[in-house]
Amino acid sequence: MLDDVKLTSAEVIGKDAGGNVLFVCNRYGSGAVIVTTPQSMIPAQPADWNTFRIDALSGKLKFPHVEALLKMICSEVNPVKVEGDVQFGLNKTESGWWLYLFNNKGVMKLDGKEEWFDMNRAAEVKIDFDKIKVRNAKELRSGETLAVKDNKLTLKINPGDFKILELK
Repeated sequence: MLDDVKLTSAEVIGKDAGGNVLFVCNRYGSGAVIVTTPQSMIPAQPADWNTFRIDALSGKLKFPHVEALLKMICSEVNPVKVEGDVQFGLNKTESGWWLYLFNNKGVMKLDGKEEWFDMNRAAEVKIDFDKIKVRNAKELRSGETLAVKDNKLTLKINPGDFKILELK
């Protein structure tokens, strides 16, 4: 059961399906403070904290409210939108940006055996250069020039692979 939240100056930026307040935002100067209701962050009260910890660290246990909050924050501050089951990072350079894309899925490893890749876990990635104008994109490892159309780019990243895109 969630505690009732009474707001004085903050605005609600997230509620659960039952209408309970999950996140609030209080503007402060040129920034903001986001406060969460701590009970909403943990999916269920575990009986066994050690199993809970292992499940959380392995990714077996999901934290949908935390994920929603992080996506909300990232969409505000990232100059690009990346869709697809990949990890990504950005670096601002003197001449543009570098976008790193990692597909950690589909790498199969068993003790004493050489790793292999499940090609069914390739990631289809769509990139929307939402807040920056990209004239050209180059994959730095291969040297390949990628086709940017309508300030968007689509590409495939194989399991265990990564790409470094130079954006200008």
